[in-house]
Amino acid sequence: MAEACQYFAWTPEQVLASPAIRFFALMRAARKLRAEQEAFRMVQLCDVASIPLGDSKYYQEVRGLFLRRAQGKEEKPRPAMDPTDPTTVELISNLFMEASRFH
Repeated sequence: MAEACQYFAWTPEQVLASPAIRFFALMRAARKLRAEQEAFRMVQLCDVASIPLGDSKYYQEVRGLFLRRAQGKEEKPRPAMDPTDPTTVELISNLFMEASRFH
């Protein structure tokens, strides 16, 4: 219950007054959020621990990444493919053509 209160900023009374199905769904969601946050923290620790294996450029990149996160200036993830690139358009068109052959 403490997880649900922590992640969703509800009082214990509000959580206990909710129907059981909602309570357990809320608890499951809170546990999932906590697991995701812990996994993300472990990835960050792996990045930091791997600094001695890299060079000074790698150190500066990792340091810059965490500095931007700390300042709330983390970039949005870039799309894997540029939708305006003609190569991407051709690739997707070919993919749909191949997929239509199987139907």
